[in-house]
Amino acid sequence: MKYIILMIGLLVVGCGTITTEDVIGSYDSDFFVTERLVFQQNGLVEIYALTKGNFLASELLDKPVKTGTSEWSIVGGRVCLHLPTLTEEEEAEFTAKELKKRKGAKVFYKRERNGDLITIYIKLKDGKRIYIREENQMTFNKIK
Repeated sequence: MKYIILMIGLLVVGCGTITTEDVIGSYDSDFFVTERLVFQQNGLVEIYALTKGNFLASELLDKPVKTGTSEWSIVGGRVCLHLPTLTEEEEAEFTAKELKKRKGAKVFYKRERNGDLITIYIKLKDGKRIYIREENQMTFNKIK
């Protein structure tokens, strides 16, 4: 009986674990504008724009444009992306208060069985979590 309980426990715990190999690859999302995330073995993720403009009027780019590089890790069975450092132009679009909140923030994704990543919450530097409503969650579809 003890062995059956132990086996069930191992199965339940094992189902929720993900590895670096599970995450490495490219993911596309078309929530407002089309983005691509490329997770690499070395703990870096490259971020690309596939369209320009906004969700009302966007046009497809001839080729992906790299918009940033950041770090990623697996924390508590979730994929964690550290928000990238902004350029001076990008910083100009934020208020000082928004910039302070953004610095050191991390975005957490859950991994679906099919390999897709879905944003679930943002963790601010002070530890506060901002959960994303289901209708506002971005899905990044694994493409390779």
